[in-house]
Amino acid sequence: MARILFIQNLHPTEANAIRISRMAAEMLQKQGHEIFIKKFKPEETAYGIVYRLGMMEEIPDVVAKIGDIRDTTSAGYKQRVLRWIEEIKPDLAFDFHCTPDNRLSKVVFVEGAHPEMKIIDIPAVYKKLPEKLQGIMVSGIYRCRDSDLHTQYWTRTTDWQASKKIIGLNPKRIAGQIVQRIDRMIRASAPSPLPQASVLRKIMVRRAKIIK
Repeated sequence: MARILFIQNLHPTEANAIRISRMAAEMLQKQGHEIFIKKFKPEETAYGIVYRLGMMEEIPDVVAKIGDIRDTTSAGYKQRVLRWIEEIKPDLAFDFHCTPDNRLSKVVFVEGAHPEMKIIDIPAVYKKLPEKLQGIMVSGIYRCRDSDLHTQYWTRTTDWQASKKIIGLNPKRIAGQIVQRIDRMIRASAPSPLPQASVLRKIMVRRAKIIK
């Protein structure tokens, strides 16, 4: 059986991805696979940094640009992922995310930050954050030097019920798709089984006849 790493919460507003990854993890565990789940803390993400800026009463003179914040958290993300992979030594690793592209009818697997890791994008419908939280995030954005940054990306979150209703998201079916894809990847990476003894005997007999 395989050792599989699931990574969650790089984007805290993609809660749908966490819920579906847990369902997929349960399915894989029932098959006998060993599942390791690692989750980023909100304060380790770009969202968390912007949120803290929005909550500050006194703002420091020098505040990093959003681009710098993203670069910093991206570098930290890669280091953290590599550390988890080194620690767990999984056969496969997956980072779960959502995409607002509702035209997608199925899960998409793309290359990740490590040769053994894939990013899983799950289609979702988004909604606005609660008004108070929107205000905090917008305040955090405008306290950065990128004052003209588009705020929509930072002020919405996945909507579980709307995703099921509007785009027909079936959580069990999506989790099942993910598990099937992972199963295929496991089989593709497994070494070919040795022939049975009876098969080996037949091969040896044929070779003996050829030599004669």
